Formats: sequence, C-alpha cells, structure tokens
Amino acid sequence: MSIADLVNMNIHKGIVLDKIKAIAENASKEYSIKMTLEQVENDVYSTEIVIIPYRDTGSYIIKGIDDFILILEECEQKCASLSHSQFARYFKERIDRLEKELKEMITFYRIWKSLQKIWAYLTPIFSQKDLMSQM
Repeated sequence: MSIADLVNMNIHKGIVLDKIKAIAENASKEYSIKMTLEQVENDVYSTEIVIIPYRDTGSYIIKGIDDFILILEECEQKCASLSHSQFARYFKERIDRLEKELKEMITFYRIWKSLQKIWAYLTPIFSQKDLMSQM
C-alpha cells in the first residue's frame, strides 16, 4: 500500500484519522506501561543483598536491609499504579504476579529485619563469659 492509496481512502480526513490517532495513543500508553513494568522487574530482580559477617560471632547479617525494603516498597507502589491503568490489561497477569512476589518479599524482609535487630541486641548479652558460666 502506498501513500497515494491512503490518500485515496481519505485516511487523512475525519473519522478515520481520529481512529488512527486513538489507536496510536493507546499503543503509546501500553508501551509506556510495558517499559515501566520492565524497569520495575529489573529493579527488583537485579538488586543485590549484601551479607556481611557480624563482628566475630561467625554469623552474618544483611547490610542495608532498610534500603532494600525501601526499594521493594517503591516497586510495589509502581506496580499498584500500573495495575489501576486501563491500558494495563495486556500485562495484568505479569503485574499481579510481580505484586504478589513483592508483598511476600517485603513481609519476609521486614520479619528478617526485626529478628536481625533482636539478635544483634541479644548476642552481646548472651555471649558474656560470666553469663555463659552461670548457664
């Protein structure tokens, strides 16, 4: 099909042009959602957890767990906003799966953070020599 054929079909006039514009706008918004979703997935799956030794205990802790949880929460918010878009219908399963994974990861790391904090507080208390001899 050539440009002359399109002109002969009156593509450049009236209703047909409006339909083409609407389709192009929808496609643009769907592409934007796709790109945002890919960025969120990349942020989630490429973020590395840094595990470091905790003093001389022979145990390890997650370094920067607050920052990691914040990244996950930001990604969760982006997913929530994507899922409410009318243009996200083609990505619904993918968005729903990612939202579910993010909720589970956030819950897990919040619990881990709490336990890590308690453990770091109690370790020096229970590792004292005189306390160990009394037990």
